[in-house]
Amino acid sequence: PVHADWVEVVEHQQICYQMCRNNPVWQTYLKMITEIMIDAGCAGIQLDECELPITAFRYGGCFCKDCLKQFREYLKQEKAAGRLHGELAAVDLDTFDYGNYLRDRKIPFPSNLQNVPHFQLYYQFQMQAVKRQFLDLSAHIKAYGRNKGREVAVSGNFFNLMPVYYPLEVGAD
Repeated sequence: PVHADWVEVVEHQQICYQMCRNNPVWQTYLKMITEIMIDAGCAGIQLDECELPITAFRYGGCFCKDCLKQFREYLKQEKAAGRLHGELAAVDLDTFDYGNYLRDRKIPFPSNLQNVPHFQLYYQFQMQAVKRQFLDLSAHIKAYGRNKGREVAVSGNFFNLMPVYYPLEVGAD
């Protein structure tokens, strides 16, 4: 579980966790929730925490089954394009588990990310995932709204203009 302390109430006992945006079930849930909002007559939808896989780095990273499966596919694409070299070029990408890889080597995550092996690849994968997820949700919201006879605006909580948000601009109003 990845902690989400920014939504907790100080000095209360609840603990909040992030949902993984790479989880297809969560993506389906988000689409259904936006449909309910559109059916209720909203003029626009803000997709909050649209960068969650990146935010998860701060809390130890998300190495759930969905992130790992998609990361393996990303690595396979990199290998096929001739951009995967060294140690990862030789591992079995059908079974590679980046979380276990780091744990087995006792590499603290997210400490000193510049020195975490293969972090740049994992970061690039998550950057692409954030873009894909946001644009997919944005397109769904707009299409569903048009199907209901109106234009629905989409925005995101781009709270500190991290580079992860720049590719999302094309899907935001």
